[in-house]
Amino acid sequence: MADVLLPDRDNTAAAYEYTLDGKVAIKAGLTPPQVQLAKNTLALTGLDKHGGNVKDSNEKLVATDRQSQRMEVWLTALSSKNDLHSQPTDAFRRQIVETAFGRGFFSIWMKVFVDDIAIRKFLIEKFSGTAGDCFDPDTTATVTPRPANGLSGGGKM
Repeated sequence: MADVLLPDRDNTAAAYEYTLDGKVAIKAGLTPPQVQLAKNTLALTGLDKHGGNVKDSNEKLVATDRQSQRMEVWLTALSSKNDLHSQPTDAFRRQIVETAFGRGFFSIWMKVFVDDIAIRKFLIEKFSGTAGDCFDPDTTATVTPRPANGLSGGGKM
C-alpha cells in the first residue's frame, strides 16, 4: 500500500490528467515521490494500456479497451455540455449526471464540466464511492493532500 496510490486513501484525482484522446497522464507539478507513486499505480492498474479493437456483428467498431472507451465518454460529455448551454437548468444537469453515472469515467465528466460547479457537485454526490472530502465543498476543486480518513497508508496525495 505504501508504493501505490489508493482511491480510498489518497486523492487520485490530484495525480492524473485525462485527455481527449482517452489517455491517462500523470499531472504536472507532482513531487518526484508522488510521480513514482503515480507510475507504480498505472503499472499496477493498466490504466495507461491501449488494447485492440474488434467489430460487432454489424461490422461497427467496438471499443474494447479503456482508452477508446474514455474517448467515447469524453465525446458524450462534450455533447452534453453543449446541450446544457441551451437548457441550463438543474433538472437538465441531473439528467446529465444520470448519463454520466450510466457511462462511468467520473474523472472525465469532472474535467469536461470543470467550469460548472453545480454539475460537479451533482457528480460527486451521485457517484457512490467518491470521497467528497477530496473536493472543496464550495468550489469542487481537488483537495490535496486528502484529509485524514482513518485508513492506514493514506494521504500520499
